[in-house]
Amino acid sequence: DTLYRTEAILESFDRANINYRIISANSDNWSEELATKDVSSFIPTFGIENVDMIISNNDTMALGAIAYLQTEGYNLGNGQKSKGYIPVFGTDGIPRAIKAIREGTMTGTVYTDFSALAKVALDIATSSKTSDEDITKVIWYQSREHTVNVPYAKFASFKDYTVRPYPVSEKKQNRKIKE
Repeated sequence: DTLYRTEAILESFDRANINYRIISANSDNWSEELATKDVSSFIPTFGIENVDMIISNNDTMALGAIAYLQTEGYNLGNGQKSKGYIPVFGTDGIPRAIKAIREGTMTGTVYTDFSALAKVALDIATSSKTSDEDITKVIWYQSREHTVNVPYAKFASFKDYTVRPYPVSEKKQNRKIKE
């Protein structure tokens, strides 16, 4: 699952012709503490000014990355004077991550629908069907090569890009950009 998450992100960057350099691909064992230590080791090496984004394969590690960024004066949240903000994304949609997004310390998460995952797993386990085509009919999600991807839901809070540092004509001034 995590390898697919990482591959999907990198493939989407490649399709969009986004240049990137991975400076840490440690698993951090799903641990907030290990993620904090990991980020504290690579930021001094590469420089915080060279980190454009942090993407974690779960929210707990994203929160660990944020914990270190905050020791450096970054990602302090709504209304607090920060040295800067580095977008941090996680996966799972845990309550602490959603709270961090609302507070302005985290950028986004992808909510994992655990109820749907459990239902799909139960339906597959109790079904006598074995082919991808038959499994797809039973669970309503596409089964390919005996792999089922249950869709995620996005949850994010982004900077208001309608506020511009340059003058805008009166005609366009009141027009909001759709998010």
